[in-house]
Amino acid sequence: MSTRWVLCRLIIPLVATVLLVLAAGAQPSAVSTEFIRLTTVDGVETAGLIYAPVGRAPRGSAALVHGYASNFYSGSTGRLSRALAERGFMTIALNMRDHDAGPKTTLFEENRWDETAAVDELARRTVAPMVLVGSSLGTNRVLFYLAETQDARIRAVVLIAAPGNAFEWNVRHFGREITMKSLEQAQKLRAAGRGKELMLVDLGPLGKALYSADHLVSLRGPQTKSDPFGNIARVTAPVLLVYGTADSLAEPEVGRRLKAAATRAPRVDLVEIVGADHNFSKHRSELASVIERWLGEVLTAAAKLPSMGQSSTTPALASPAPPPDAPRAPSAIRLRCNPPRQPSYYNIILDTVTLQRYLQQGWVCRPV
Repeated sequence: MSTRWVLCRLIIPLVATVLLVLAAGAQPSAVSTEFIRLTTVDGVETAGLIYAPVGRAPRGSAALVHGYASNFYSGSTGRLSRALAERGFMTIALNMRDHDAGPKTTLFEENRWDETAAVDELARRTVAPMVLVGSSLGTNRVLFYLAETQDARIRAVVLIAAPGNAFEWNVRHFGREITMKSLEQAQKLRAAGRGKELMLVDLGPLGKALYSADHLVSLRGPQTKSDPFGNIARVTAPVLLVYGTADSLAEPEVGRRLKAAATRAPRVDLVEIVGADHNFSKHRSELASVIERWLGEVLTAAAKLPSMGQSSTTPALASPAPPPDAPRAPSAIRLRCNPPRQPSYYNIILDTVTLQRYLQQGWVCRPV
């Protein structure tokens, strides 16, 4: 038997084994799936799914926020939550309180309590760096949450198919006259004390919907808190904007405006996926890969920076970290706090200034 033959018999199985290992490594990782129910601090029960990689610690965690008339299991966020888990992230996708296609009667700003529940649940389960991912109108929710809370646990933000300002979106699709007519009708109903009354609203490519006057004004009115351009200017985490070039509902030009407005973010990237529609229905793997690569970069960079600290269990009233030369913050104490008119309680560490703000909002707090 020749030496060449012996070497071939040794090397060929070895090469085959290496190829099999590489192929196995390229396959999506196994994930666990858990259905959950959470109650927000204002007493609303909601549901969702948690995906987690099996057999290894998560490389990161992500809370995914769906868009208009969607839910935790459909659309781009519903599919992305599992795709990111297969890539090593623990994810939570939760219903917002105005999910699916029923009448919309809540205020836009109330969605932040749903996001708070999702973020708190992730923080309870893992110490992995956390990101917020919003899709479609969910991008406005994510940006409002971050602008209001300055939640230091959020290390990065991903905005998928962001439609921009809701009033401007309607003007682009229907013209200013029709858009103003709906808004003025809602404002008149509210002025007459009929803010909960339902209106039939034409959403063009999205069909018709029932909005309460309160809901419409909170979403499109001149004092709305849903304006993404103002909110992204207050975001201090890295931002990724992803658009499809075949999206008929969200134009990449909006992404360019958002990028220009994100003046406090240390990094803002805009990616356009050629041929993708609003839900990335034929580009789901590409969407997940783009987000995975970007998160790998920014979370690795963030890990090299000093710790940003962690906000309280309920971060809705959290403040940005003070500069190094700022006066020392008041000492913090651990308290058991009940939200207004709710029997549930939360163990929270608060300084005296933040505690005063909680008490002004009707919370009842006692030392633990």
